[in-house]
Amino acid sequence: MSGTRRKQPASRGKGRALKRRFTSTHTNKVDGKGRVSVPAAFRAALEEKGTNVLYLTPNRNDGAIDGFGEAYMEEVEKRINALTIGSPERRTAERRFFARTRTITYDPDGRFVLPRDLMEFAGIADQATFVGLGQRFQVWSPKAYEDSIGLFEGDDDGDVELPAVPAASGEAAQ
Repeated sequence: MSGTRRKQPASRGKGRALKRRFTSTHTNKVDGKGRVSVPAAFRAALEEKGTNVLYLTPNRNDGAIDGFGEAYMEEVEKRINALTIGSPERRTAERRFFARTRTITYDPDGRFVLPRDLMEFAGIADQATFVGLGQRFQVWSPKAYEDSIGLFEGDDDGDVELPAVPAASGEAAQ
């Protein structure tokens, strides 16, 4: 099922489109039918491509659900297509990002039905915690998310050194 088209975001500055990211953490109620609302800030990032579609897939390392929008899925597809057809790496990537991923359409208020098997996988019952991760997000059971924070206790106390990224042509290096 294809999502409906929405108004394209306005550009800002020298013809560059506004680049939205998934940031912050939000906990929303899940009703008895598994309906939950995408946080408004996340909807803005999802709708940047003009659709009301999101993708959800189980993250077996974290015990959470990974979520992303059309732009992220397009990038994944490009990278998979760069792999040799039939190679073990490509088959693994195709299974990870296509076979287990659900395409979800949400209504104008941001509501969607969280698939029951994904809810069970992540231990989600009456609340879901949406965690922004920049170009993607995760959906957790609130308790599991709180417990996971304890595993990384102290991570916020130290400096994080990010690698340098080459400047695009015509831009000054930071």
